[in-house]
Amino acid sequence: MLKRFRSYHRWFFILSTIITISFSRTELLSNLYVQIILTVISVSIFGIPHGTFDFELIKSNKLISNFFKSSNRFGFSYLVLAALLALIWLGVPSFALSFFLLTSVYHWGESDARAPENSSCLELVRYLIEFSFYGTALISLSSVFHREILINLFSILSNQATATNLVNILNSLSHLIIFFSFLLLNYYSFRAKINKALEILLVTLAMLYCEPLIGFIIYFCFLHSPKHILDFFEKGDVPKKFFTKLLIGTIVSLIFMFLIFLYINGLSVDDINLQIFKVVFISLAGLTIPHVIFVRLWHLRLNSSLSIN
Repeated sequence: MLKRFRSYHRWFFILSTIITISFSRTELLSNLYVQIILTVISVSIFGIPHGTFDFELIKSNKLISNFFKSSNRFGFSYLVLAALLALIWLGVPSFALSFFLLTSVYHWGESDARAPENSSCLELVRYLIEFSFYGTALISLSSVFHREILINLFSILSNQATATNLVNILNSLSHLIIFFSFLLLNYYSFRAKINKALEILLVTLAMLYCEPLIGFIIYFCFLHSPKHILDFFEKGDVPKKFFTKLLIGTIVSLIFMFLIFLYINGLSVDDINLQIFKVVFISLAGLTIPHVIFVRLWHLRLNSSLSIN
């Protein structure tokens, strides 16, 4: 069953990425307003719901104190932490944006890179390269051909000076990430792991070719989030009433999206673009930090269990 779901996801990612790349330069998908709306919809359907199972993570793995065994206490604490992080963003946006990007790089790298199969030097080097590729491909490769767009998006979340400095750093990393992509393509092709090689190739092409928000949809919503959900199946941490909880997470996300549209009603098009983008990404950042913490604790528990066994 798990292999079948992974196969479905693999084909979903391949087809949806190829289709999105094919239409990404059309007038419709080049429109910032359309990109933001598609981002909101995709994050609501694929992105936010994959964090729905954080409570199951800490409950089934006994990651933190008994205080959080109550779903109400956990949910309240989760939202308080997310709100606190959002307030920090409003107060010191430059620090918050930098911290969010660093956290995302670590989380994507840890979650999407294939873990080392042994302790050999070659395998550890492969893992570090793959970790770096998945962690930074989205934001670094987008800066190669879409530098000004990325600066404008980061400026909305912080200021012009911070945005320019961050994009310059990412752009300087992009050549290394392209080289890493080449190494990984050769590594997996040589070992006849075509599916993994194709995934790396598509991620590289999509992040280089598509504008940043479209690239974000492809990576975060089409690749990362479904992978995270499938990891629950593989590690045996599937909560009861799985699809019910997934549906609840999706519905809550869609309600959140609806409230955003009520909030922006009556604003000009430029203001709408600005407000939607800020609300979505600052909210996503607030939810991402606690999610990253719990996933990291989960991985530590899994690694300790494997070492004991």
